[in-house]
Amino acid sequence: MTMTRQKHGTHRGFGVLEILIASAIVSVVIVSLSYVVVLSHRLSVRSSDKIRANFLAEQALEAYRFARDAAWIFISLPATGVNYSVPIDSVFTKTIRFEEVRRDENDDIVTSGGTPDNNTRKIIITISWVNGSTSAETYLSNIFNN
Repeated sequence: MTMTRQKHGTHRGFGVLEILIASAIVSVVIVSLSYVVVLSHRLSVRSSDKIRANFLAEQALEAYRFARDAAWIFISLPATGVNYSVPIDSVFTKTIRFEEVRRDENDDIVTSGGTPDNNTRKIIITISWVNGSTSAETYLSNIFNN
């Protein structure tokens, strides 16, 4: 009886090196995907805060338009160049600033020179929070002469 030796194939399964490389690749993929999820959540929260702050700024401007329509004194009485800060909630703070408006001889608004227009005020609303701020501004005029 002749005995023949069976040759073992060169592929006997995964070696330790192949398992380590595969584990490293899987780990990198999992860490990358988890980072993408965390980053997208962070951006979503930031975007949500920015949108909410823009709505709050527009709401404040609308409130001053309403006050202007009710009585001009609500707009003309606050001092110009002073920041009035009011906390809205635990996240947002609203800062209101009234600015004097000056006009040139053509009745155009100018940043310097000209004469003061007592019937127009510039209102700047800034909404700030931990990660940023946004501003909205407008000019309000005493269109009802009240």
